[in-house]
Amino acid sequence: MADRRSFFKLLLSAIGLGAVIRGEAAFAAQKVAIPLAKVPALAKVGGSVTVKLKGTTVLFIRDAKESIRAVNAVCTHKQCLVGYAPKKGHIACPCHGSDFTLSGEVLSGPATEPLQTYPAKLTQDKIIITLEE
Repeated sequence: MADRRSFFKLLLSAIGLGAVIRGEAAFAAQKVAIPLAKVPALAKVGGSVTVKLKGTTVLFIRDAKESIRAVNAVCTHKQCLVGYAPKKGHIACPCHGSDFTLSGEVLSGPATEPLQTYPAKLTQDKIIITLEE
């Protein structure tokens, strides 16, 4: 019995240490559901909207009939809010001209770091996003 208890203590310690090494807290992700009726701009492909969720400003982009993108809406250069530029097909920062792909990667600076992305799923009547706390 003591051996089993020691094994589980060691196992739980290793899992916790792994989370600390990666800079993550165990159970840090939180799913949030947003009814599509609350964000009419996302009703059709090409729509976008910026929403504040759990202290995080998220830019949602409806990039296809059955998919949606979610990125942190704060530019990594000087913390201005970015927006979707549908005619260009990418994310743009109005302050200093940085451009990003829909996956958050830098297309042109001055920003050098990508935007954080969040897993997002589009269902028939809602968006489900997973945010890290």
